[in-house]
Amino acid sequence: MRCTEAQPLFSLYLDGAVSGAHMHQISEHLRSCADCRCEYELLEHTRTALGSLGRKQAPPHLAMKLRIAISSERSRKRAHAWQGFFVRMQNACNAFMFPATAGMLSAMVLFALLIGFFVTPQVSAYDDVPTMLYVPPRLEMAGYTD
Repeated sequence: MRCTEAQPLFSLYLDGAVSGAHMHQISEHLRSCADCRCEYELLEHTRTALGSLGRKQAPPHLAMKLRIAISSERSRKRAHAWQGFFVRMQNACNAFMFPATAGMLSAMVLFALLIGFFVTPQVSAYDDVPTMLYVPPRLEMAGYTD
């Protein structure tokens, strides 16, 4: 095994998370390569130093900060849920409105074309038939008398 193949696996080797074949290859490489052995020992020393530090206590106000963050995230998700509902409703209306608009427009065009066939012919002034709906103007109201 070469150094470029072994060095990325040092952390996994230290944790015991590599397969048996890789573990055997890395251990043989560490016995034969002084540079990799030195780097592995530094990594092992760092792990030991970090382990000796112990656990640090959480700050007392951390719980309050977490509750506030969870609450704001929960309210933000509710707002997104309503927003998603409105977007779905708008998309549904848009999907319905195009066929409805096209149907209405085609009905108006068809009606306009058909109305041209049913136009009553023009009647000239000489063919005028008097009706009883006409009331002549009264001259008294206009200030004229007979």
